[in-house]
Amino acid sequence: MVVVKRLAYGQPRQRSRQQGMTFIELLIAAAVFVVVLGLASVFFAQQVQLQRAVQSRNEVQDRTRVAMQLVTQDLSLAGNVWRLNAQGLPEVPITAFGGCFAEGCLTLDSGSPDSALAMRYMSSQFEADEACREVHYRVTDSVLLRADVTCGDGVADPDDFVALASDMLGFVVVFVCSEGTRIDEFPSLDCPEVTSYPRSALVSVAASSTVRSSASPATLDLVSTDPDSPRPEVCPDGRVCHVMNQEVLLPNLKDFRDLED
Repeated sequence: MVVVKRLAYGQPRQRSRQQGMTFIELLIAAAVFVVVLGLASVFFAQQVQLQRAVQSRNEVQDRTRVAMQLVTQDLSLAGNVWRLNAQGLPEVPITAFGGCFAEGCLTLDSGSPDSALAMRYMSSQFEADEACREVHYRVTDSVLLRADVTCGDGVADPDDFVALASDMLGFVVVFVCSEGTRIDEFPSLDCPEVTSYPRSALVSVAASSTVRSSASPATLDLVSTDPDSPRPEVCPDGRVCHVMNQEVLLPNLKDFRDLED
């Protein structure tokens, strides 16, 4: 008996081949990655610039708003002769306001480009001997300064001034007389106290941001003596600028004249 041994043959062995990227495919992938990374970088850079611009705008608006609030508050009190005592009753120390207009109840010297403003009023926040307050505003090295001293003490000491806003572009005050005349200096023959009085004050406070941004140059409109021609102020290149314009009524000046009459 012949035994025939059958050889078992399996499937033919396939040669293994490792899959990989060719040099061309690698270059294409790298180019796509660079493009995506570049787009992402541009997007994030724009977001950073936008955030910086928003922060700069908020910062400069806050500075101008604080300065405007103090200026308008002082102007609205200018010429006030009333003081409340400890019992809440009004006192009228007229002697403290003798010759109010001549002594600086309200004075304005609108130099170029900023105004120097001074005013007097009675304040119930102080004792009777210090109730008459003399407040001064001026701009030095683009910084708006304010001083609040007792009437008659003068403002000789620079330490009396407190900085309100830096990087000022303009601080302009224009008075409107009772007959409608606008003046940039008071006392003035154009608004004599005998026949008229300052009815209101037009105030402009303009400032620029402390840090640079991608903002484009812009022109700001500040008040002037000509209602049809506001005073232009150019915002520096690369800065965010803001201007606030407000009219403040001056009722105490008329009331004071009535008291004297």
